[in-house]
This record gives sequence, structure tokens and C-alpha cells, in this order.
Amino acid sequence: MLKEIYNYGNKKAVSSPIGFKLKQVKAYISLDSKGNFIGVDLGSKEKKMCPDVGSLAQGPHMCNILVEKAGIILLIDDSYKAKHDFFANALEEGGNYEPLFKTCLVALKNEVTRNLIIQSLEAQKIKIADVIGFKVNMFSIEESENYLEWWNSYRRSLQQNKGSGAKNSEQRCFITGNFCEPIKTVPKINGLFSVGGHSSGDSLICFDKDAYKSYNLNQAENCPVSEEAINKINFTLEKLLSDAPIHAGSKFVYWYKEPLPSNQNYDLFSTLKAIDIINDEDSSKKTDTDEDDPEQEIAALINAKKLINSVKKGEMPQQLLNRYYVLTLSGSGGRIMIRSYMEGSYEELYDSFKSWFDDLMLVNAKKPPKLNGIYIRLLKYQKSEKDLFKRISQELAGLDNQIMYAILKNTCLPDAVASRALNYIRSDLLNDEDKKKSKSLDSLACRILKVWLIRKEMSDKKIEREDVIMKEELNEENVNSAYLAGRMMAVYAKIQEDSLGDIGAGVVQRFYTSASTAPALVIGRLSALSQHHLSKLSKGKSIYYTNILADIASKVKNGFPRSMNIEQQSLFALGYYQQIADLYKKKDKEENEEEVK
Repeated sequence: MLKEIYNYGNKKAVSSPIGFKLKQVKAYISLDSKGNFIGVDLGSKEKKMCPDVGSLAQGPHMCNILVEKAGIILLIDDSYKAKHDFFANALEEGGNYEPLFKTCLVALKNEVTRNLIIQSLEAQKIKIADVIGFKVNMFSIEESENYLEWWNSYRRSLQQNKGSGAKNSEQRCFITGNFCEPIKTVPKINGLFSVGGHSSGDSLICFDKDAYKSYNLNQAENCPVSEEAINKINFTLEKLLSDAPIHAGSKFVYWYKEPLPSNQNYDLFSTLKAIDIINDEDSSKKTDTDEDDPEQEIAALINAKKLINSVKKGEMPQQLLNRYYVLTLSGSGGRIMIRSYMEGSYEELYDSFKSWFDDLMLVNAKKPPKLNGIYIRLLKYQKSEKDLFKRISQELAGLDNQIMYAILKNTCLPDAVASRALNYIRSDLLNDEDKKKSKSLDSLACRILKVWLIRKEMSDKKIEREDVIMKEELNEENVNSAYLAGRMMAVYAKIQEDSLGDIGAGVVQRFYTSASTAPALVIGRLSALSQHHLSKLSKGKSIYYTNILADIASKVKNGFPRSMNIEQQSLFALGYYQQIADLYKKKDKEENEEEVK
């Protein structure tokens, strides 16, 4: 995994000079050539390359130079005294190479000027923990090249004084495989604060417990890496993290071994539209039919197919060996937690995504759904959906990686997915305030059940996808008793609606839960109720519905189950959903024919 990140950094020429790190500078103290304070300049959103001492800044006596926290630079509190003195001494020593450093030191030593700077920063709402720097005559001092030679030797002397050299002068680098003088403390990585990471960064390689000190090896000696290699790893990961969406409480990081053609969208991961969770009250109300053009969302699939075909014809041979890599990362206790790691070929990825969207296809719900919509259907139902980001990361912890594995590797979804989707359907019906919505079940929850059923059947029976019983639309050849029970209940619900109209809590709200778990105990009662409703319909309609019920009943061989497992409950839900959709489709067709006449 680390080797692939390192290789990606090399190919993309993603790196930073050793001893430097990209930092977000919140503001600059602007001075003239004599050290007089001019004002505070707010920093840009773009990160700047700044000198960095790495983990040494985490101790009580050292800090970074030129760019650091406002509290340290301006000695706002006595607790910063040791770090402030270190900062000032570095400016003094580095001033022999870059005179602008001494200009900054003049301002810091002037009590009146320092207080004026503090007041100006407070007026600009700059906090003591915010990172700030210096400008002299509008020039950012960290951009100077005069101090670079001094900085490299100065930084090495700091590390030697701290005993950072390994006991053995050379060891084989865990990342590159080359012999090197390994660093003892690995620098931290930023970019995981939103998913549990520490504001100062998190460690990718960390050995701070006695259990990790076998063979008298301390800290990173247990996993020797060269400074150049880990520097490239950290910088590359930070770049990837900056663009990575949040996926159920972790950052979803991915890349490709070979660059994809840039003239069109070939990035298959873009088909997982809106993977990032929007934390607002209305996000739960958005359905899988909202917004956007479905053709745009599957453009990457179409392009990917063309790309694969062209590769097989001998064009673009570099894509023949192209692979994808996926990392899901979060932070915990200052450490980077690797939630999952997956890799595979680009062609396998295409097949997996195509199968995923094919399996999700369902009558009246054909648009590729958003991943956040799927996750919402797996949460405990709440009328007012707030803090979705937090709830998803808590309630779906661990399950999200299993779902992503099933998508990328074209495997079965875990049983918990079906169980949660069924609970959502039942809760949604019981809490439904929209009478029109009660005519059918939540389409996205049913799509989830369809994927689970299809892949379970393929796995259990060792059959191909085209041979599965569950289809996109109503399958009248499906004689599973649970599926037939769902179809029959849908007919009863439609009969009631046609005879009485919208009456609020009807057959579905009153009987769905019990019928979906024990149909043998409920279907008979629904049959009796339907006779009363059929008597209010026209003769033609009454015969029409009676024939459908008779056809369904004729396919039930040994009666309806007295209790049903998760698989049967899922079949019941899809039988109901597809039958309702078929009844409404026929009704709409009849109404259109009447209009034509």
C-alpha cells in the first residue's frame, strides 16, 4: 500500500522539499524594512510551502520557524515562553543568511509594537492557535531562498541533538526497499480533522508502546523508512486527502496507477455521485429521483466501456495494466486508522460498477442513486433527520466498508443491509403523513433489497446474473410464496383505494408489518375485507381484480408462510412494490387510451 502511494507520488511529481510542509497561513504580520508594524494581511486559501521541524514541534521546547501559531510567535501566554525563545533564536541565527529575519526579530522585541500586533490580530479575529507568518515590504519571508542552505543544516542539527538517528547507521527502507539512514520519528499527516483526526496532524507509522520495542528497537526503528520516502508519502496523502470526500465517517481516498485520458470523464468513482454527506435537515427528504440528469451520472460508465474496448483493440496499451486503489482513512487518538484498502484492475472496476447499477434497476426507479441516499435508508428512521453525518458515522461504523467492498468487488451485501432497509420501509409506512406516498414503498429501500436478493441468490445457487428470479419489473413466473403474498397485498391495497379513495390509515398502514412477517395470519382477513370493497366497484373492475387475485392464488402451492425470515420479507416487499407499480402502469395506460378516444 505505502509503495503504491509512493509510486503515485513519483508519477504525479507530487512532493515537497525535505524539511518543508504545506500550511494554511491564516494571516501575515506586515512590516516595513525597519521593523515598523504596518498592518495585518489575511492569508489566502491556498496553502504555502513552509519550513517544518516535524514531530520536534510537539515537544515543550521547540517549534516551527517563520510560520507558527500566533500565541507562540507573540508570546501571548507565559506557557509559550520556551517555544517563543526558540523561535526568536532561530530568527537570530537565520538572520545571518536572510536579513529579513532580523527585521522580524526587531518587531518582536519591541514591546509596544508586539502589543499593537496582538490588538490588530484580535480585531481581525485571528486566534492564538491560528498559524501566522511575516511579510517585510509585502514579501513573505518563507518564500526567500537565501535561508535554504542554513535551514537544511540547522534542521539536521536539531534532529541529531534529539538522537533521531537510528542505532544502525543504515537499514532497508520499508517503503522503497533501498538502504537508508532511517528517521526515528515519522512526521504527522494533516487532512483528517473532519473525521476524528487531531488538529496538529496524525501519525501513519507510530510505535510508542512497550509491546512495540522488541529486539531493543525504539519507535520508528521497528519500521525503518527514509526521510525522502516518508516525506513523499505524507505529501501525496495530504494532496489526496484534500480532494477526498467523506464516506460514512472516513475519508474516501482513491487513485489510479496510470493517468486516465483527460478528454472525457473516465473516472468510474464519479458514478458514486454525492458520496459526501450534506449535513442539513432537508437531505433526508431528497429521493433517488431528485436532481441531475441520469445520463450525466453514468457518463463515466459509458466512457469506460469505450476505453476498455479500445484497449482490447490494441489502442492505449498503458490502460491495459491500469489499476485502481482505494483507502478509507480516519483519525483516532493522533493516529491514522486505515479502515479499508482495496485494489483491482480498471476493467474489473467497470464490471463491478455496471453490475451494481444493473442490480439497482427497479421499475419506476431507474436513475443511479446517490450513495448518501442508500446510507440514509440504513439508519434508524427519524421524522426529522438532523446530524446525518454524525449518525451515519456512528450507526454504520464497519458496515460502510462492507458495502463499499460489495460495490467494488461485486460481492454479496451483508445481511444487516437488508434488515435495516426492511426496518426503514416499515417505519416509513407507519410514520407516513403523505397519503400519495403510502400507495407504494420507499423505492430506494426496495432497490437495496433487490441488490441483496440478487447477489444472495447468485452466491447460494452458483448461477449467473441473468438467471436470477428477481427482475426489474413484475415477474409473474416467480412462484415464491413470500413474493406472491406481497403481490396479493398490493392488489388488496389497490382495491381499497379504488373503492374508498384516500382514507388515511388504510390496508397498508394497518396490516403491512404483520403481513410481511406472518402472511398466513393476515391474508385471510384481507381477503374478507376485499369482498366488501369489491362490491363497491364496477362489474368490470371487480372482475379484473378478482382474476388477478385468482391468478396469484393458483401459484401458491403450500399456502403462505406462518413466519418469514429476512429473505422472505425482502421478497414480500418487492412483490408488493412491483405489483403496485404494474397496477398503476396499467391504469395510466387505460386513462391515456380513453383520452385518445
